[in-house]
Amino acid sequence: MKQLLRRLWNTPPRQVANALMRRLSRHDSQIYTLEDIFTSPKHTRSQRPYDFLHRYQAIIRRHHPEWVDLDFAGKRVLESGCGPLLGWGPLAVYLGCSHFVGVEPMFNPAVFDHPQWSGRYLLNLYRDAVALFGQRMGLEQFLQQVRERITILPTTHLASSWSEPFDIWLSNSVLEHVTPLAETLLQLGALAAPGCRFLHAVDFGNHRATNHPFDDLYTISPDIYRQRFGSQINLHRCSDLRQFFQDAGFQTQLTPYYHARECYTATMLPWWRDRYDEETLFLKVGLFHGFRSATT
Repeated sequence: MKQLLRRLWNTPPRQVANALMRRLSRHDSQIYTLEDIFTSPKHTRSQRPYDFLHRYQAIIRRHHPEWVDLDFAGKRVLESGCGPLLGWGPLAVYLGCSHFVGVEPMFNPAVFDHPQWSGRYLLNLYRDAVALFGQRMGLEQFLQQVRERITILPTTHLASSWSEPFDIWLSNSVLEHVTPLAETLLQLGALAAPGCRFLHAVDFGNHRATNHPFDDLYTISPDIYRQRFGSQINLHRCSDLRQFFQDAGFQTQLTPYYHARECYTATMLPWWRDRYDEETLFLKVGLFHGFRSATT
């Protein structure tokens, strides 16, 4: 409760109201509002895409020294759940991708015409990219290529909307929300190009403002959890995801980001203990990475 009150206190009232309206709405057509996007410190921090990508790859490299950083040059890139400002898309464009497809059911296309989109967000991202990677193109060329090389699909069903194979597949705290996940990964496995590399950060916490990220999860069965708290998360654990990836033809490694055993005092329901070991149960964030097999 203290964490929730702190978040509410530090969030502009209009943003809180908009978020509440989105949560209460059950219409599939609900989209991000421009005010929500451009008043949000989270969404408008142009360093976020690089920060996440650099951090995740550094963690993987520490566990797997053989890891080679993702090379976007000439690649077709897919991001599941790219968010309101195209996620890793603009960075991938600067790094030379041939095409970026972002799947985002709440996408608002009016973003492209908002003055803060190119005048602040993309400008700041461009400046950072030049400092990090050198001058690969001018600003006007970058802005033009963002429009030409990025496609956003406002859907949750990629297989019915797109057929182009992709060479890199990314997501950031998205797969834990996808239902049905196993079937979705099978569909994406069929679309991925042979050798497609992927990197997914998956958050296995309860996604609620509780004292511990696993509060309520392990004291009741999944069915009862969904009845009480809804179906925002699919409740799969890391071992489930790894099997789903393997079944879809992806050679997969799991690198732990961090575990959250500390301060967990609740008594676990046997349903969870009987199915998962402690390492699995307390993995808060995991990084799934690997490549699509040439044959399945």
